[in-house]
Amino acid sequence: MVCVNRTTHGTSCKNRWIAALWFGGAGFVVAGLMFLIPSMEQGLVETMLYVLAPSVAAFLAGGLFGNTILDPAKTTNYWVATIRGLAVILIAFVLYALSYAVSYPLLTPEGSSSFVGLLFAVLSVGLLSSAPLLVGVGIPAALLLYTIACQRMKK
Repeated sequence: MVCVNRTTHGTSCKNRWIAALWFGGAGFVVAGLMFLIPSMEQGLVETMLYVLAPSVAAFLAGGLFGNTILDPAKTTNYWVATIRGLAVILIAFVLYALSYAVSYPLLTPEGSSSFVGLLFAVLSVGLLSSAPLLVGVGIPAALLLYTIACQRMKK
């Protein structure tokens, strides 16, 4: 995350990094549990596509949009934090779908699939299969981040 000055859109650069690392870490835990643990024999390409790419997407979405959860002027209660967390999850999923559709044909030998077909497959089937897990991890992550921010403000 690059911050030109100390504040960007009313939030500090530090908040951007905290949110980016927070959501990136949550993305890594989810992707790791889904793809690394069940099959420890993953190759480099599979690890990049199914663990690294979603983690980076969550990191970017958290840094760009999740920082407002830490801003008491913009996030005033748990409901707002939940909505902002859902937005971060959705943006991270779209970023992942785009990165997958671009990188899969480049990284795999059978990579002659079309960009539009891969994007549609990830956005439809991928969302249906992983939505409960994403929501089940993303919302608690956002709420816990908001709780920590509230505790930090009380000190």
